[in-house]
Amino acid sequence: MQDAEAIPALEAALNDLSLHPIVRHEVRYHQVIVFFFLVILLMVLFFSMLFMLL
Repeated sequence: MQDAEAIPALEAALNDLSLHPIVRHEVRYHQVIVFFFLVILLMVLFFSMLFMLL
């Protein structure tokens, strides 16, 4: 997610009740994937720093 406008665009799509429910479902799916990617990235950084200290 290198586009700074990507997250606001996803949030706007989620909040737009005029969109079809499937569209909002797909947006939610992509938000979950981005969230888990960030969690995994943070875990990798944390553990790599931890092992550097040992």
